[in-house]
Amino acid sequence: MWNAHLLALMREHHITTIITENTKDFQIPGVKTINPFVRENFE
Repeated sequence: MWNAHLLALMREHHITTIITENTKDFQIPGVKTINPFVRENFE
């Protein structure tokens, strides 16, 4: 439920990237996810 709310707010404010450890719940077209605990996200 919280993820859906976050996505709705992101779309409302034209935000396309989210930084979260929980990338599996945000695999939605048009949304880029970055896991700050995975090294290759920053190389």
